[in-house]
Amino acid sequence: MSEVLAQEKINTLLTIFSNGKFEEALASSIKLIKKYPDESILFNIQGACYAGLENYKDAIENYEMAIALRPDYAKAHYNLAGCFHEIGDLNASLVSYKTALKLEPENEAFLNNLGNLYQDLKEHDKAIECYKKATIIKPDYVEAHYSHGNSLQDQGNLKEAIKYYVKVLQLNPSIFGLYNNLGNIYREIGNHEKAIESYVEAININPEFAEAFFNLGITYSEIGNHDNAIESYKLAINIKSDYVEAHNNLGIAFKEIGQLEKAIISFEKSLQFRPNYVEAINNYGVALKEIGKLEEAIEAHKKALKINPDSFEDLNNLGVVNMEMGNFDEALKNYEEAIGLNPDYIQALNNLGSVQKDLGKLDSAIISFEKALLIEPEYVEALNNLGIVYKELGDFESAIKSYEKAISIDSDYVFALNNLGVVLNDCGDFESSSYYLDKAIKLKPDYFEALSNYGNLMFDMGNLDMALDHYQKAFKYNPNFEKIIGDIIHTQMYLCSWDDFFKHVDKLEKNIQKGINSIGIFALLGLIDSPLLQ
Repeated sequence: MSEVLAQEKINTLLTIFSNGKFEEALASSIKLIKKYPDESILFNIQGACYAGLENYKDAIENYEMAIALRPDYAKAHYNLAGCFHEIGDLNASLVSYKTALKLEPENEAFLNNLGNLYQDLKEHDKAIECYKKATIIKPDYVEAHYSHGNSLQDQGNLKEAIKYYVKVLQLNPSIFGLYNNLGNIYREIGNHEKAIESYVEAININPEFAEAFFNLGITYSEIGNHDNAIESYKLAINIKSDYVEAHNNLGIAFKEIGQLEKAIISFEKSLQFRPNYVEAINNYGVALKEIGKLEEAIEAHKKALKINPDSFEDLNNLGVVNMEMGNFDEALKNYEEAIGLNPDYIQALNNLGSVQKDLGKLDSAIISFEKALLIEPEYVEALNNLGIVYKELGDFESAIKSYEKAISIDSDYVFALNNLGVVLNDCGDFESSSYYLDKAIKLKPDYFEALSNYGNLMFDMGNLDMALDHYQKAFKYNPNFEKIIGDIIHTQMYLCSWDDFFKHVDKLEKNIQKGINSIGIFALLGLIDSPLLQ
């Protein structure tokens, strides 16, 4: 009679425990143990209650008591192993799992968790062997297939991991978190189409899954679909208004499509929720620089560096703003500090070369660009900048080689196309110069430097009408571009073309008064006789 009563009580206790009411189950188990002090199952359940309450010390004591009462109690050994695993005593956990498996060698749950322990011990082969055994015993055992996939993912074997995750989803299609994880793997291996499918599937199962919307946004950004990325980030934020990473990424997406004011609002929103979010502060600074708020951009990058002095990205971006403001010595220092923190940071090496060039340190600039190219031989920006320095040194042959190499890597890289066109004009190869400058303009019709340089080429070839046409187009896109107003006036004088001539002369005088380099001195002498302006 007493055994039946005990079993009834145990069943009631297990029901309470299974419903997650650990404190109520614990109180009941304590009462039952007073009546039935020799029932190992009660100590096992009491241990599980303590484990559920994250009181692992008392849980271990109870599991050990259960085992003392019944040494062949496999489930108690298994639970004890789990507690040891939780507190980081991996060796004790290993002993208990092995004991449990000696008692029940065909228990798939024991094998799966032993595999997880081996995974933490970095014994991946043994972990995978456990998962395989578990799925041989129970082919539809979702947890072991999932664990097998996790193990392969941790080892970087992503394509194999996908197979096991797909198997899990065949067995249980409702695991929306796994679709999200699968999407992350597809994105990592560059299969953006499959990644999008996986995230969408996760969202179809759980429309409130903010993380999946966020990851979907990242994927759209990576393939250049910024409109869809923006929509995805917004949906993530609608679900989770304080999703700081989504606000930050939304700002990046707005910046990519040129909506800088909206980008700034998004970065500010991110920082409202997390004021010390360095990545958002850095992006905020970059956006401020883009809209010309240079002092505020400087403050943003300095704030980020105060939070994280080792942020080489912020040091580099601070250098960019200082360079924009003409603070070349400060920029030089910023880039050198960034490179000190990360010697392989090619953007900082390239920027260091640029500021060294502006400071007239041309040999040092060449060294910086070449260091960047040793790390990334196909870094077209550094190749282009290296060509600029060689041209300034008068080494046209080396300049041409640098530009040509950049173009061989990226045939649409307009800056190298323009610069190659200029140096070829200087070499007297007008036909080739025309080809490259024309291509740069076709790729970027508002590229006022290339338009101006094409005008110079036409002037040198004696085609003054064509020269004037290109100077005027360059002026349209940038009225303050160096010497463009002077080139227009100079060419008009040759052509005796007086349309807007005096309007241009008036602007020329104002530019000179502002210190804008708008005309060559000899051209000015033949135009205006003011000693002050000259």
